[in-house]
Amino acid sequence: MSLSALLTSLLALLVLCGCNAPYGPDEFHGRGCLKCHVVTIDDAHDIGCITCHQGHPGAVTVERAHDGLVSRPASPGNMKKYCGGCHASRVNHAAGSSHFTLEHETGAVWQAFFPSASRPAPADLRREEYPWSLQGLVADMLRRRCLLCHVYYAGDDYSGTRRGTGCAACHLDTAAGSMPLDHRFSARVDDRRCLACHYGNFVGWDFYGRFEKDYPADFRAPLSKGRHIPRPYGVEWLDMTPDVHRAGGMSCTSCHAPGPCGARDEALACTSCHDAQDLDGGEGVHAPGVLMRVSCTVCHAVWAPVDAGRSLMRQDMPDYEEWLRLSVQGSSEVEELCRQQGLAPFDRWSPAYMLDKIAGNPGPGIWFQGFVARRFWPVVIAETTDGRLVNARPLLDLSLSYLNGDDMIMADNIKPSGKSCVRAGRHGSCIKCIRTEFFPGRSWIGFIEPELLNNKVAWLEFVPHTVGPADIFRTRRAMRWVENMSDAE
Repeated sequence: MSLSALLTSLLALLVLCGCNAPYGPDEFHGRGCLKCHVVTIDDAHDIGCITCHQGHPGAVTVERAHDGLVSRPASPGNMKKYCGGCHASRVNHAAGSSHFTLEHETGAVWQAFFPSASRPAPADLRREEYPWSLQGLVADMLRRRCLLCHVYYAGDDYSGTRRGTGCAACHLDTAAGSMPLDHRFSARVDDRRCLACHYGNFVGWDFYGRFEKDYPADFRAPLSKGRHIPRPYGVEWLDMTPDVHRAGGMSCTSCHAPGPCGARDEALACTSCHDAQDLDGGEGVHAPGVLMRVSCTVCHAVWAPVDAGRSLMRQDMPDYEEWLRLSVQGSSEVEELCRQQGLAPFDRWSPAYMLDKIAGNPGPGIWFQGFVARRFWPVVIAETTDGRLVNARPLLDLSLSYLNGDDMIMADNIKPSGKSCVRAGRHGSCIKCIRTEFFPGRSWIGFIEPELLNNKVAWLEFVPHTVGPADIFRTRRAMRWVENMSDAE
């Protein structure tokens, strides 16, 4: 063999050994998948790559090695097959939990617009590429704008929101896709995983004492060296008083464990740890009759977010320049599209596309969002139809609009119908009235408009995670309300 032929053969051998994917008879000890993929894995899941990901670790080409590859075995569509082999009971329970069914959040939105309809599963939400019905428009808003915070989606392109899907959304230590690949699954869910979804003005974020700022640039202050501060969750926030339990070192799972994969999908009650007898002898404010009728946070919530007048607008061919000032609104897709297109000449603008967070494919049009007002005071108190005092916020105070690619207004400021009571779902009761007497003499101008207070369909019961010293004025009025209820009976 000539020297040139020998060199050619050696070069081909080097290419095969060094540049192609998996090589060798098995996937362990630096051969197979690990020849190309640097993976950190926990001991319990060190069971071989193909057990979960399939593929062909003995192949000598990238294409053959990845043939039949399952990139996300823990996703909602795959978890029963791949995670369920070892964790069958937990997977079955998780699939019926609120983190997967979303019945309390998106289900409430659906019934607000369609009171007589049942709550559809996320995958059953009607798909209309160019909505021709109200059902299609609401479903499109839910699938492509609202579901960015749930286990079907790997999160927006911000450092704090990237995560796995399905089981991996909570149990994978580092979001899938990072390099080197981190496959350290943990039974214990740390708060970073919770906050990857529970950010913005949702419960969890307030536990850490964070209130999301409004979107316009004028609200995003202070600046650091003339620049806006980092936004690991895509938004900026004000640092408020954290929950007393957080200040004491507790985490989300201190009360919410074992979470959706265990035997309980609800949080511990306050009385699970705080015995009323230890508080005031079980008399007065903490008497059993009071605790049955008044939520603890009615008196103990230090502050609560109130976002009024949420407007959602789908545009198929936006005026990107007009949206530049509102490009920061908790969506990396909106932000990137406005940044790219808004600074380009008009004749180079292209139609907008946004991902379907369940199916994973892009579709025409993009959803923008804005608010009339975002406030963290007052703590709003509501009376339910079953005779309880609770905290409430106007989660359903929203409107939908749709401007198609020809600038035709297909839907204009459509609000929930309000024809029927919208049940809170998780708590199973309806808002009867907002207790305005809890704030005597306070002007509602600039806080909550009277029309919103009278629109019971807009309000949902919730539990602020901002527990602290009780508000003496709210406590006295709550006690008076309990006394009046007792006299009426």
